[in-house]
Amino acid sequence: SHNTNIEHSNLIKFRNIKICTYRVRKYFFYRLMMVLYQKTKETSGNHGPKLQSSNFKFYH
Repeated sequence: SHNTNIEHSNLIKFRNIKICTYRVRKYFFYRLMMVLYQKTKETSGNHGPKLQSSNFKFYH
């Protein structure tokens, strides 16, 4: 029974890590969208897409 206990705690750890990374990714995605939105608002229409794509490359 001791072995299953260890496995169970590992499972919980793993699940917590997954939740953490999901939250972090969601947060960064939100920040990225905000930055892109600000950039497109600041620039005129014909510069927007070019700026967006360069930003996108920078973040990935």
